[in-house]
Amino acid sequence: TNAGKSTLMNALCPEAKAYAENRLFATLDTTTRKLQLKINKQALLSDTVGFIRKLPHSLVESFKSTLDEVRESDILLHVVDLSHPGYEDQIKVVEETLVEIGATNKPTLLVFNKIDLVDPDFSFAALNEKYPGAVFVSAERGINLSALKDRIGNVMLEEFEERQVRIHVSDYKLISYLHEKTEVLEKHYDGEFVELHLRVSKKLQKMIFAMLEKPSTENA
Repeated sequence: TNAGKSTLMNALCPEAKAYAENRLFATLDTTTRKLQLKINKQALLSDTVGFIRKLPHSLVESFKSTLDEVRESDILLHVVDLSHPGYEDQIKVVEETLVEIGATNKPTLLVFNKIDLVDPDFSFAALNEKYPGAVFVSAERGINLSALKDRIGNVMLEEFEERQVRIHVSDYKLISYLHEKTEVLEKHYDGEFVELHLRVSKKLQKMIFAMLEKPSTENA
């Protein structure tokens, strides 16, 4: 925690700023903002409570909401305060927590923040070798944020696929679900059926196609 997550969110989504302060647990509630990506798509970016060992009892409820956000997310941005002397231990705390809550199968992008505060002799090359694929940024100074957006966009493209589905118009529950959970690229009516061209995350595809195999009366 105190890795600069809220500051990073404000830098990426300047039109709607989240509360940010240089102290532990400045963010106790999950906030969500729209993030415009270069791939001409939008993502929902959620700012959550940081992970620590031995969480104070007074913060348990807020932490539970964070765990729900993590479980429901498509991509995780693991933000690390690179200026903190114990940043590697903090990485382990987050990784251990993700294992405990069963969220290790999600695509995760490691983001080293506050690069403007590290020692001038710091070896970024060595760290990049140890954590390949990591992104190095300064949310406070706006350094390398464009590259971070590019990486988020690339991960999204890898995790989402386009699919065609054909559904009876009476199955309004499933149609509504698809509009809520996927991106409907095209919609075409053919008699009593509607054909949808979707962009859907890989994790949702199995569930959606299982729903499509059920009789429409079960889905309705």
